[in-house]
Amino acid sequence: MDNVDKIIWILPGLGLFDVASTFYMEYLGFHLELYEGGVFAAFFVGSAWIYVYAVAYLLGLCALSYVLWDIKNKRLDQSMLGDKVVYLFLVGAACFAYVRVTMAFTNNLLLPYYISRQIGAELITLLVVSSMFFTLGLYLWRDVLKWVKPDGKEKKR
Repeated sequence: MDNVDKIIWILPGLGLFDVASTFYMEYLGFHLELYEGGVFAAFFVGSAWIYVYAVAYLLGLCALSYVLWDIKNKRLDQSMLGDKVVYLFLVGAACFAYVRVTMAFTNNLLLPYYISRQIGAELITLLVVSSMFFTLGLYLWRDVLKWVKPDGKEKKR
């Protein structure tokens, strides 16, 4: 299991943090209908089906993780140029999902500070997203290069 697989399979765990932080904010008395960012989530919160949505959300993240992992490990061939492009899109999709889900539970945890205007939401979003892209890049670049250039053509440092 390489680092890309780890990023893919951590998504359901991050989703669990998102759901737990959402219910924690509801427990603290914040009205989710006012603060829920996602279109589907806002709809389900408004119709009082948030628990159904939470289960569907977690199952969806599990399914997404499985599909990404299956495509990466069973369907792609390192020797095909088109598969290398698909692999790069797959890594981008996994990183995008990682950043979005992490931002969701970070925003949930910082919600009281956003409401009281102690922290600017845009600044925190910028800092978290940029630091996550930087760390994901550092964490994944060797595995991506190894997969894209399997002949050992990557530069040695």
